[in-house]
Amino acid sequence: MQTVFAVLPSKTGMPPEELLVDDLLQKFNTSPIRSLSSDQQFLSAPSLVYSGLSKSSSCAPEINDNETYDAYSEDGGSALFQRKIVTQEKNKREGCSLVVVASLVDKPNNLGGLCRTCEIFGVDTLVIADPIYAADPGFKALSMSAEKKQRIEAVRPDGLLNFLADMRKKGYTVVAAEQTTDSVALHKFSFPQKTVLLLGDEKEGVPVQLLRYVDHTVEIEQLGQTRSLNVHVSAALFIAKYVEQVLLS
Repeated sequence: MQTVFAVLPSKTGMPPEELLVDDLLQKFNTSPIRSLSSDQQFLSAPSLVYSGLSKSSSCAPEINDNETYDAYSEDGGSALFQRKIVTQEKNKREGCSLVVVASLVDKPNNLGGLCRTCEIFGVDTLVIADPIYAADPGFKALSMSAEKKQRIEAVRPDGLLNFLADMRKKGYTVVAAEQTTDSVALHKFSFPQKTVLLLGDEKEGVPVQLLRYVDHTVEIEQLGQTRSLNVHVSAALFIAKYVEQVLLS
């Protein structure tokens, strides 16, 4: 049992936190198959899968130690390999909150990817036009079940003005991800602790009537000639920048 559920998975790259520990194998094994292996030479043998591999410094950047594990290499050193990052519940800073408003976005795949991004970065609330989007196969294909953990509220486009007004009364600053004559570059913008991020329609962006109501318009400076980024990609950059400035600084 130990060979099947722990040793072989370990030697083929499964992270240690996903392996069945010896105590569990002994506790729940009701089959006549032996729980633990007595072959110490086998248990301590290096992985034949990884023993011939080594990391090339010319093809990959350095990786943080907490995101990698050491693997045996023939030259006596160690090589770095990818592993799944183990997330931990972290207490948010008091008074900090990010609400992402995507009521103008109507493509389920964009919303699904956005939901996944929001959950990963600890966004308080994702606002969409209709909760039915979360049941769409296109949404689920990109969300990776993040909708089960992410708080989602429904606000239709015609109710956005009232919603934004209510959020401002609660102390939030409304920031629109949009290119305007008064836009501030994202890398120069300092996010307020309580921010509402307003995303525009995939084609038309944020309507003029809503732009008149926001506190700031912020854009991502581009070096290429394509007019704009996909709305989910843009949102991910904004969310990551907020987290970097407000939650991780």
